[in-house]
Amino acid sequence: MFDLAEGGTYALRDVSFDVREGEFVSLIGPSGCGKTTLLYCISGLEPIVKGGIVLDGRPVDGPRSGEVGLVFQKAVLLSWRTVLDNVLLPIEVFGRSRTSYVRRATELIDLVGLTGFADSLPSKLSGGMQQRAAIVRSLIFEPRVLLMDEPFGALDAQTREHMNLVLLRVWEATRKTIVFVTHDLEEAAFLSDRVVVLTERPGTVREIVEVPLPRPRTLEMRYSEDFVRLARRLRRLLDVGPAAAVPA
Repeated sequence: MFDLAEGGTYALRDVSFDVREGEFVSLIGPSGCGKTTLLYCISGLEPIVKGGIVLDGRPVDGPRSGEVGLVFQKAVLLSWRTVLDNVLLPIEVFGRSRTSYVRRATELIDLVGLTGFADSLPSKLSGGMQQRAAIVRSLIFEPRVLLMDEPFGALDAQTREHMNLVLLRVWEATRKTIVFVTHDLEEAAFLSDRVVVLTERPGTVREIVEVPLPRPRTLEMRYSEDFVRLARRLRRLLDVGPAAAVPA
């Protein structure tokens, strides 16, 4: 459990939940409720005022290079570097041997469907392809936890659906622990094992919803009764006021 205050105003308050190893957990909530801030707290980039966060039995008191990977809303690729060079940038920044990571980088590039684009510049890639390269860059260190901040929010609906499938393929292949921030309720329902629903600011946990859908997931599941029921449940949780109860 922890609180985070910004300029005397609490951004998050009494937040308490756990994420199991290898689990895919999404965070949803009203705009401004602290979803992104919560992600940065988990990463160690944002200090907290009260309480604590524990990762692998150790308190998070700052960034842990190599243990936590971050994927932002924008791909933020360096325009003058190829896909492979962008993926290997963290290796160079931390002074590790580039040659020892090239094979792994190539495997990950293939895994996300960018085979043949390792030598391409970002300007030659679509938005979805750029974000795939950003995901690979975040995985190059083999982090224990992958934190994703609305990574597909700027993509069109069709590309977003495709990227959901790409991400699930990566997760199934690597079994990374993923904490995923999104404003799209159907995306949260489709990807996750559990969905953490936050209240309005100061954000706190309204409810943690288990996702009953079997894996592997398919796009056809979005038309099932279980999926529609789950999406409706998440919508009701977001629509009610801070103290209201939500029927099942």
